[in-house]
Parts: sequence; C-alpha cells; structure tokens
Amino acid sequence: MANIKFNGIENPSYMLIHSITDSLLPKIETRTLKISGRKGLYNIGSEIGERLIKVSLSILGQDEADLRTKIRAVANWLCTEKPAKFVNLDEPDKYYMAQLTGDSELEEILRKGSVELEFICTNPFAYEDPYIDSLPKLPSDNTLKLLNDGGLETHPTLKMEFTSNTPEFSIVSSDEFLLFGTSPSGDQLPMDREQLVFQDEMHSITGWTNASSIDGGIITGTLSADENGMLQADSDYGTGSSWHGASMVKDLGVQLQDFKVVARIGLRGTKALQKGRVEVYLRDINGAVLGKMAFVDNAVTGFHPKAEARAGTLNDGHYFVNSYGSYPGVWKDLTNGHMEIERHGNEWRAYFAIYENGKYHTRLTKTWIDARDEWTTGKLAQVQVHVGASGSATPASLMRINDLKVYGSQSVSEIEIANVFTEGDILEINNATGEILKNGKPYYSTLNPASNFIKLKKGVNGIAINPPIVKEISYTIPKKWY
Repeated sequence: MANIKFNGIENPSYMLIHSITDSLLPKIETRTLKISGRKGLYNIGSEIGERLIKVSLSILGQDEADLRTKIRAVANWLCTEKPAKFVNLDEPDKYYMAQLTGDSELEEILRKGSVELEFICTNPFAYEDPYIDSLPKLPSDNTLKLLNDGGLETHPTLKMEFTSNTPEFSIVSSDEFLLFGTSPSGDQLPMDREQLVFQDEMHSITGWTNASSIDGGIITGTLSADENGMLQADSDYGTGSSWHGASMVKDLGVQLQDFKVVARIGLRGTKALQKGRVEVYLRDINGAVLGKMAFVDNAVTGFHPKAEARAGTLNDGHYFVNSYGSYPGVWKDLTNGHMEIERHGNEWRAYFAIYENGKYHTRLTKTWIDARDEWTTGKLAQVQVHVGASGSATPASLMRINDLKVYGSQSVSEIEIANVFTEGDILEINNATGEILKNGKPYYSTLNPASNFIKLKKGVNGIAINPPIVKEISYTIPKKWY
C-alpha cells in the first residue's frame, strides 16, 4: 500500500492510500500552424503544461465522531496556501511542488470516509535534493566545471567573494553570459563611488559625547555599550511626558557633501503596549540637524514599528519616509533591523529592511528630490544616536544600535569609471529565479541588458569567471526530472 509525505508530514496510520495516479509526462500541447493550400500542418513547437496527481484514500475512525475529527485533521494538513513538497514514498528521493485542487467530495459510511483528491503541480518537474559544494578559489583556468547529473537542464545558484576591485565582471557558459559594468576605455581609471570614512561597531562609548537635544522630547539617562552594541544604561530611560532616553554624538573627522549613513539596529517588543524608538541624526560641523532616520513604535494597537526618514529639521524638514511598510506589524521583530539614508546632490534616498542569514528582506526603498535645494548645502560632520521610551508606556524590550557606518560619495568624471565590485563584496546569483544580490541586496543597476541567466545542460558544464578575482565560490545545482 502506497504512502505519501506532504508538506513535510507523512500520512497518518488511520489514512489508507489505495492508489496514486501520476502521468508518464506532464501535459504536452503541440503547437501547429495551418497554411491554406499546404497539406498538413506546420509544427511550431510544443508547450509543457501542468502535472496532475490523483490520490485515492480512506480515513478510518473508531466511531463516527472520531472519524469527523480525523477528517478535519487531514483537511487542515492537505490544504495549503501555496505549493508544498509532495513525495510518493515509493520514490522517496524525489518530490514535486504540489497543491490540492478541484473537488474533494467525501463519502462517509459508518466509521470510514473515502475520497479521491487531485493535486496540481504548476511546476511539472520532479526534483531531488540539490548538489551543494564550494571551492576556496578558482581553478587555474578560471573555469568552474559543474556536473548536472539530473535528467533535465537546470539552473545553478552561485555565490562568490571578490578579492579586489573591478569595473567589469562576467560569468560565461557555452550559451549564456552575465556581464556587469563596463570595460575601461582609453585612459579611464577605475574608482570607487563610495568610500568608507567612519565605522563604529558600538562596543564602546569612547569618543562619544552627550547630545544636547532630540526630536519631540528630552534626554534622560546615559548610554552604555557591550559586545552587542550601544543601549540605554541599566535599561533606565528615566521619565518624561513625551519621548525620553539617552543620546550621544560623535564627530566624523571629515565634512561630507554627498554621503550615505548605514546603521544596524535592534527594536523589538514582547507586549503590544510597549513603545520605543531608535534614531540616527545627521549634523553639520556646528551641530545643526541635516536629517534623520529612525525606526519608531508609538502605536497603541500593537507593536508596529514605523520607518522614518527626513531631510532637514523637525520643524522645517520633509519626511520622505513615514511608513509601516507593507502593513502595520511587518517589522515587529527588528532584532536585526537595518536602515540607511543618503544624499547625492539634491537627491535623498532611504532604505529600511531586516537583515537575516546574509540577506535583506521586508525591504522599503524611497527616493526624494529636494527640488528647492533646501537641504543640499550643509555638510555632514557628526552623527548622533538615540534610543528612547514614550511617556509612561513600558519601553520596548530591545532597543540598541549594533553598527554604524558613514560613506563619502563622489561623482565619476570623464576620465574615471566606477567599480561595480570591490574587495570583500559578496555576489549571489540564483539563475532559476533571476535574483541577483550584492552584499545581500538586490543588484541589477550595472547588469548588461543583453545578459541571460546561466543554464546547465546534462553532463559537465564549464563556467568561465573573468576577471578571476573571486574566492569562496559556492554553488547549488538543482536536480530536475520529468
């Protein structure tokens, strides 16, 4: 008697599977063209459609009431919002991505319920667990040799770290290529658009001094620092009728016209009525505020952090980000929150996300043009950090700043060409989904539009890397079958 595993769960002992009906191949539709006066048809190719899997089963109960309980348990197990792994345990090393579809009319007789179910596989292929491997460096001929021992063409996932800077980079197989950037011409010199001018991992308050003011509140208590970052000392935020908490400021040692400020933060509550905020202010050499970025939770209906980005001061500035994201609560756990604010000329940009497992998700990006040039002249010279509680509300359980970086930005002249990758950058390419990540963020701005994603034919495939300035190359090769 057959058994299945669906969505990671094997069918229970009270569920008897009588038959599993699959097809030799997924649905194939031959496309033809009829031309008047010509005998027969032109064959213009074929299209592979869906695959259907039918499962005939019975559910056994100790009595009628027990049967109804087990029927509901099976229904809850099999009904999924999206496709899940379906394994026929007669072939346990392969799986389909399937979802229940159509009618599920149940016939009940005493302690037995019988039904025939239909699963649709919109992706009609069977898969094995992928082959995963890595190399510390490229082979001497700069070519990866990847073996696809599955039954069909497949798309690999590639990940690599750069060992030096380059304005151009390519990944080439026998039929496809991915090209980033442009090769220098003439006397053009490669250069970096962004240069790291300040970094603080927030393990110490050395060099930081107490700030004089914060938006909409008062400074209370002091900040301390440990291996996890900078936070309110002794969790004592003091008291105040509005926002209150500690704040400190640090001089960058330079003045930047164009800049990007990046912060890794923590903001998380354990109860709905907890409130808190984590902020980074931008100040000029005289301490005047140029802008701010923050995650703030002041909601009364739940723990719903909001992203804020502002050009200018509290009273005269412009909030170009003031958002809960895709819905209130989407950022309820900012254990690894990430925020950026940058200015280039009169263009401001902000980026908010959660950083997890080397990637950014739950992202929000917003660009704003300061058309009146109200906030384009002041130069960034100081950064100020603040964690705060709101009124008498219980402070959020976690509020801290883990890391702070400041980059100076510069434009590229006619005799220069921008590097697309620099030493330490991590490039990830999922050739199946088309996702390209640079240091965990989507990266398509320098991709040549003629590029196409890499496929692996059956057998050994060569993939050339140029220039060969990468290390720690890891790859995943899915195995796909009819």
